[in-house]
Amino acid sequence: MVSADIDSTELIDCKVFRGSGECLGHIDELLIDPFSGIVKSLILADQYGDKFVLPWSAILYDKTRRNFMLSPVGDSVLRMHRRPSSPPVTLVPQSAP
Repeated sequence: MVSADIDSTELIDCKVFRGSGECLGHIDELLIDPFSGIVKSLILADQYGDKFVLPWSAILYDKTRRNFMLSPVGDSVLRMHRRPSSPPVTLVPQSAP
């Protein structure tokens, strides 16, 4: 394994934070494109048990803290889906199978 690589088992349950330090939840699942083998999206589980789909570009890995931070793309996704009456974090819910 190349030193810049991260084992997939380290990704599941890894926390996702905002730049302010607020914990948004943890990575519950990874969605991988079967043709390219590239992680396209992730399922974020929040502290209430709700699960949301985010594009992989919505998070950035913080090697020092060994967790993820919300990227500018992720922040845009959050703002786009926020409703005035919603709790502070509202994302696009994962579709039921």
